[in-house]
Amino acid sequence: MNWLKQTVVFLSIMVLVDSVSLGANWKIIQLTDNEVHDRGPKVSQGQVVWYSHVESDNEIFWYDGFQIRQLTDNTFDDMQPRIHVGDPNVTICWYGQAAANRTNEIYASDGTSVVRLTTNDWDDREAVCSADQIVWRQQNGKQDWEILHYTPAGGVESITSDDYQDQHPSVYGSWIAWVKNGQKAREIWLHDGQESRRIADSDTVFDSGPSVGDHHVTWMQWIDDNWEVFHYQGQSYQRLTFGDMDHFAPVVCGERIAWRMNDGNDNELMYHDGTYLHQITFDEDLTSDESVRMDGQWIVSLRKAAERTDIAQIVVYDTMTRLGTVLACPFDQNSELDIRDGVIVWQAFDGNDYEIMMAVACDEMAGDVNGDCTVNLEDLAQLAGDWTNCALPEQYCP
Repeated sequence: MNWLKQTVVFLSIMVLVDSVSLGANWKIIQLTDNEVHDRGPKVSQGQVVWYSHVESDNEIFWYDGFQIRQLTDNTFDDMQPRIHVGDPNVTICWYGQAAANRTNEIYASDGTSVVRLTTNDWDDREAVCSADQIVWRQQNGKQDWEILHYTPAGGVESITSDDYQDQHPSVYGSWIAWVKNGQKAREIWLHDGQESRRIADSDTVFDSGPSVGDHHVTWMQWIDDNWEVFHYQGQSYQRLTFGDMDHFAPVVCGERIAWRMNDGNDNELMYHDGTYLHQITFDEDLTSDESVRMDGQWIVSLRKAAERTDIAQIVVYDTMTRLGTVLACPFDQNSELDIRDGVIVWQAFDGNDYEIMMAVACDEMAGDVNGDCTVNLEDLAQLAGDWTNCALPEQYCP
């Protein structure tokens, strides 16, 4: 894929056009192959968690890099697991409908045992984790949502206790960001491990979708009749986007941020490198970039036709080489992307049910003709099939 550079006012816009060039190689691995739905994969350090419909309910499964283990075996639904691996420690969290009144409780596992963190008559859900900290929202007796967290040292503690709706937590290290629905606005709040504070100072705007990185927070805000992207850097915040386009669902990795922009026809992929704003895709064929995720040098998205469809390619963009790669997925209905530490996971429909897929980045090798991260007889067969072929115009071929 060719990158074109333009300058518009103060923006350096890099356009990744329709064709895709080969960047790094990726090894595609199918983790599950069964007759049940496997959904919602999340990854950390090559270890993956998801939930599967087993008999009459959903259970949590964990791939530890070598084998698949079933973490739960009960009579209620366990849903939406998250994982963080900090060698050698593993933290897995999720919520399950364990209460008699069908409300949800929070569970955690270190890979060896399962611990129930909440036991109450309220609803606990939307659990996320970073290192050994687990964060979630709870609907307490006052009928509003509060933010709670758990650490092995401090146990379960409340981050918020007010009359507002505190929801959609995001966590990285000691930082927790969430949305607080105030009386006149929907605001982004931050807990830095010591205190909580509002990080945007407007009382009349609507903020949504916080994402926390290494001492950075990004979110989108409804302002000037559009959704725009904002960035907080520890001391102050700045608005990154302006104009008549809507910008949605930003994700942050360190100081770098990626998101999707609707140009009136479809969604395009945007990227801020900490200094400059770049437009990565400029698709004139009405393909749309969805479900943007980012980790390290990689940005990954689902590329769909602009009309509603379940068919989606997985496209990986390397911000270092400025190249994009369409993964050679064996199935064409792909969804629920996640990426971390050079590993991408997603769910794919195989014609009968959803399976869990993985792609692992590898260095290019001259002998790896088919780009599957292994030099073997398949590469030799492809080379033999092209033996003596000439790609030059006929008059220049021997």
